[in-house]
Amino acid sequence: MTAAARSRDAPFVVPDLEAPIDLESRLARCPVAEVKGLFFEPIAERTRRIGKPVGRARYLAFRGYPLTEWLAFLAAASHALYPTLPPREGLRRVGWGAYDGFVQSTVGAVLFGLAGKSPELAVPLVGRAYELVRAHGVVRILEHGPGRAVFSYRDFWDWPDAWHLGVLEGALRVFRLRGDVRVRVHGERDADLELRWR
Repeated sequence: MTAAARSRDAPFVVPDLEAPIDLESRLARCPVAEVKGLFFEPIAERTRRIGKPVGRARYLAFRGYPLTEWLAFLAAASHALYPTLPPREGLRRVGWGAYDGFVQSTVGAVLFGLAGKSPELAVPLVGRAYELVRAHGVVRILEHGPGRAVFSYRDFWDWPDAWHLGVLEGALRVFRLRGDVRVRVHGERDADLELRWR
């Protein structure tokens, strides 16, 4: 059995939110790509409200900003907002607001408005949402059934097992559902996330 096959068959686990984020190494290796401002601005606004502004004075929703800026911004914002927590736990918590922020944007409201308050209808739209606002990484649905979905995150430089974990947990909150997200890490940029709800 190959290492890739073993990785695909590994169980889903609670993420290691104590692991280092290795920002400098990640910045040195990440490709030229962009992230839309609609993800920056709600987080930047939160840091401004607590008197610890991070990033630019303003981000335009559909303007692209460098991926390297996004990574450094996420790390700095998570530290500003959650200075006593390990960096990955801070990234996770910052991610909690991303889904709500996206569905309040014009494109998010149109896309996820189709799902209403049904997670079963929202799950198939996740990959399309990422396509609309990201120039790197691919999300695919591996499994989808009542109360459960598995997403494949590939080539995501912004910590799929921390930031994107928080994004899915934030979606549970928006839908007012109880549940959890577990991970199966394949590498620093690749992970499968299992979302369960009830």
